[in-house]
Amino acid sequence: MDKKISYIVKNVAKRLLPLSLLTLLPLLSSCGEFFEFDKEDAVPAGEMILGRTSVDLMIGDRFEIPVSFAPSELSNEEVFWASSDQNVIQFDNNTLLAVGEGTCIVTAISVSGQFKATCTVTVHPMWSLNPYNYAYDMVFYSDITVHGEKFSDDMYVIAVCNDEIRGIGQAKEEQGIRYVLIRVYSNFSQGEEIKFRVYKRNSAKVEEFPDAITFDGESHGSLSNLYLLTIE
Repeated sequence: MDKKISYIVKNVAKRLLPLSLLTLLPLLSSCGEFFEFDKEDAVPAGEMILGRTSVDLMIGDRFEIPVSFAPSELSNEEVFWASSDQNVIQFDNNTLLAVGEGTCIVTAISVSGQFKATCTVTVHPMWSLNPYNYAYDMVFYSDITVHGEKFSDDMYVIAVCNDEIRGIGQAKEEQGIRYVLIRVYSNFSQGEEIKFRVYKRNSAKVEEFPDAITFDGESHGSLSNLYLLTIE
C-alpha cells in the first residue's frame, strides 16, 4: 500500500473510532488490503435434552436415560452422570442402578461442561403385602393392557387403597385363557376405594389405571368375561 494512502487510512480510522466496524469496513477494504479483527472463539448455541424428566425404578433394577443434543452436530458429546444420593442411585457408565429406596436427582453433564440436564428418580421397594393382616378379600379376573401392550413378565400390577398395597397381580392361564388374578384385601367388608397401578420395568414408569372400584367382597370378571384394566 502507498505510504500516503496508508497514512490517510490510519488518520481516518482514528477520527471515525466511534463509528461501528460495519461503517469502517468498506473504507478499509477500498485500499486493497484485508484487515482481520481478533475475537474470542464463538461457543456454539445448543442444548442437551434428556428423554425423561422423571423415572421410577424398583430396587435392583437398571435403566439408561436417553440423551440427545441440539443441533445434531453436538451429538458426539460424551456425558458424565452425578447422583444427589449415592444410597439411592449409582451408575454403571450411563446406566442408572437402583440401590436403595428413596428419591434423588441425577444430573447429566456434557464432557465440555457446557450442557447440563437433570431428572428426578424414585426408587421403590419391591411391592409386597401380608394377606394375614386382613379379614376380607375379593378377586379380579383381569385382562390388562398398558399403552397397547398386554400384561407380561416385565409388568407388575398392584391394587392400592390410600397408597397401601392391598393386592398383587399374578399371571395365570386356564383352559387356554391367559389372565391376571388380583386378590384384593381389606379389613372392612365393603366401602373402601380400590385403585390399580402398574410398574413397567422396560420403561421405568409407575402409572395408575383410570379405574377405581369400591371394595365389596365379591368376584369381578370371569374366564369368559375378564375384567378390563386398560391404560390407553
